[in-house]
Amino acid sequence: MVDYFLERMPGVQIDHSSKKFYYDFFDSQVRGKLPTASLGLVGDYKFLQTFTCHANKICITGPHCLAKRIRNTFYPSEEALAMDLARVMNLELKALAKAGATLIQIDEPYYSGFAEDINWAVKALNALVEGVDAKIAVHICYGNRYGKPSWEGSYRYLFPAILDAKVHQYSTVCAQSLVTLWAWHPLWKSPFQRNLHYGDQVRCTAGFTLHLLYA
Repeated sequence: MVDYFLERMPGVQIDHSSKKFYYDFFDSQVRGKLPTASLGLVGDYKFLQTFTCHANKICITGPHCLAKRIRNTFYPSEEALAMDLARVMNLELKALAKAGATLIQIDEPYYSGFAEDINWAVKALNALVEGVDAKIAVHICYGNRYGKPSWEGSYRYLFPAILDAKVHQYSTVCAQSLVTLWAWHPLWKSPFQRNLHYGDQVRCTAGFTLHLLYA
């Protein structure tokens, strides 16, 4: 979910000799301002459309996660790098929507490992989806590196910053004992219409759809 996008990202230098095991990441680096160019994801979406007549979604790794995997030797901060990643990827998301994508999920598993970033991470998320004519979901979890969670905790750190995210759906994982549904209670009281996605659908009285994932 990281290398697939970084290999396509204009201006990101990849050391292909750095991956020793298929679970590992490539070493990547940015030495200058990212140019504007296509990532080729529209071709992926059209390939998907060729082989299904069902509703579908396309998943994109978000700017916060990607910025965490890049050695930055140009931008003044991780936030600045993430914002420029969002700028480049925003054009790709608009192209996907124009090609017919109606549901785009942004994957941001690193929010939970770097809670101190949440304010600028949401800012980068909003820059990524600005003007994209599609339903936007954001997936937040605690990682699944090597088949086990990367971090532990609850989702309380997301609030109140996540309420400013310009998304239609929150997709999360609550398989860990410490990651409880109650952590989302600020969302229940918010004035926004949201879908909190877990798995099997349950209608809630707070104005959003709750999906429960039984793990």
